[in-house]
Amino acid sequence: MHLRILLVISLAVTTLMLTSCASNPASPNREPATEQASEQIAEETAAEPDESTGIDRRALEAEHRVLEEANRLRQDGLQLAEEGDLEQARDLLDQALNAILGSGLAPDAYPALFDAFQTISKEAVAIDEELALAEEDVKESTLADELDSVDPEEVENKAETKEAPPEITYDLPVVLNAKVQHFIKRFQTDRRKEFAAGIARSGLYIDMFRQILKEEGVPQDLIYMAMIESTFKVRAYSRASAKGIWQFMSWTGKRYGLKINSWIDERSDPEKSCRAAARYMRDLHAELGDWLLAMAAYNGGPGRVGRAVKSMKTKDIWKISSTSRYLRRETRNFVPAILAAAIIMKQPEKYGFGDAVLEKPIKYEKVKIDSATDLRIASELAGVPVSTLQELNPALRRMITPSSYPDFELKVPVGKKETFEKKYAALPPHKRLKYTEHIVRRGETLSAIAKRHRTSIAAIQKANNIRNPHKLKPGQHLIVPLSPTAGSVEVGSSRVAVQAVPRGTELVHTVRRGENLYLIAKAYHTTIGSIARWNNINPSVTIHPGKKLTIIAGTTASDSATTKISNNRIVHNVKQGDTLYDIANRYKISVSQLKQWNNLRRNLIHPGDRLTIYVKGGGDDSN
Repeated sequence: MHLRILLVISLAVTTLMLTSCASNPASPNREPATEQASEQIAEETAAEPDESTGIDRRALEAEHRVLEEANRLRQDGLQLAEEGDLEQARDLLDQALNAILGSGLAPDAYPALFDAFQTISKEAVAIDEELALAEEDVKESTLADELDSVDPEEVENKAETKEAPPEITYDLPVVLNAKVQHFIKRFQTDRRKEFAAGIARSGLYIDMFRQILKEEGVPQDLIYMAMIESTFKVRAYSRASAKGIWQFMSWTGKRYGLKINSWIDERSDPEKSCRAAARYMRDLHAELGDWLLAMAAYNGGPGRVGRAVKSMKTKDIWKISSTSRYLRRETRNFVPAILAAAIIMKQPEKYGFGDAVLEKPIKYEKVKIDSATDLRIASELAGVPVSTLQELNPALRRMITPSSYPDFELKVPVGKKETFEKKYAALPPHKRLKYTEHIVRRGETLSAIAKRHRTSIAAIQKANNIRNPHKLKPGQHLIVPLSPTAGSVEVGSSRVAVQAVPRGTELVHTVRRGENLYLIAKAYHTTIGSIARWNNINPSVTIHPGKKLTIIAGTTASDSATTKISNNRIVHNVKQGDTLYDIANRYKISVSQLKQWNNLRRNLIHPGDRLTIYVKGGGDDSN
């Protein structure tokens, strides 16, 4: 529900795209989407440059039209993403990319077009990541999900609006009107069980949240937003794909500094997500000038609320929410529900929740983790059960700390920090793992991955929270439990001492007695030829004990280059940052050809994908 802030940024980006059309564009070399489009673009781009400016006016006009169409589709897609419809949003962004690629204009010849293409590509990747992550999260209804079941217009003003009881202090403008009273009654009856559980759960975090809200200079009573958003569940996941105690959508969470990927989701980190929510609320208040409006915008988006304020010429949330013209039902009910929660939780005995016992505040210390570390090993170093570390670190999506997060801090029980740090510093990085990393390639199955890494399908499913083993996606990151013989691998009747490291890790292997290139290559899931290339040695040479070999575990030398299959057929191994346009441009082919040869419906590719390419001259001439 918090993707709305992205639209503000998007409008600025769009404006820049439409006003920064490049001068002196080169001749297009892209295939047009249709014959008619081809003729139109050819006619426009064949125009002579304006003698006074040197700019090809018709080419710029063509570029401007393509940008307008791409950005129209992009904005519609972002709006759908804001509303939680990620599948439709992804389709529209794909159409936006097609509008550029099928225009007959080469993006690299038109800087504004190129910028648009790169921006939309990144947004499409972000949505794909969110779709992949959404499949792993279990949807769990929240009180906010129920708000659209109440019709505000049916809640009659039977009681006069009055201030909250004078004996209770608030730092928000709390009132007891009919809408607030309706939700108080609802929480006492229909939603009593869920509300009581939320009161008890709030004890874990409420002291910490108050301190964070105070440090960020926002009202401490904003803490009651968390009750409506999630009933203080760290892994609450709504039907709109918002997650965590403060129910951030991934886009807004990243905007406020939360890391969200296949390894970690800091929307589930109580401390970091609370600080992000406080800063977001502070920004919304600065924009709208009223805390109740800011609360409504947190749910419905600052754009909608701002337009309502402008149209109705008032900042009175009660007047604005009295009509269905501007705000959705859920947003109109969001503020009175929060105020009702605040009133009840300030006086739980008065409202029938006196028997709710608050859980003890969560306490922890933080230790810096500078390399990927198995939680089972971390638990041994800390001298606590693995489940304790999982409870203290709910943001971790796997049984392993992130591999590319050098400043990651693991939370450990109070009193364990010093002991942990000493033991951790003495443990070499390759001994901190009982897992390796695998990036799914197109067409791979969980069975094949398990066989390759000598483990079981069930073990991989458990480690990655995979419910459906048939729904793997290219580019998906998996952690694979190492076999019990990690540290040594049997190859035939021989055994090779190996280092337990993630796939793609460069290491130095010291040859031991009885080992040869074949055994070492098999043990590290690579090839003799690859080891020979990495070490500049003859693949048939005899290696001796003590020799040091550079190896990139789980990969081959061809992973970083093009594999030649025949005189005119090659296979390109997709790397991080590759796009279809970049690859097509490199091999002097069209994106449509690339998609046709590889049966691609969309423009998105993933690291690890292998693309078949037919070229003239027998290979890549860009090297």
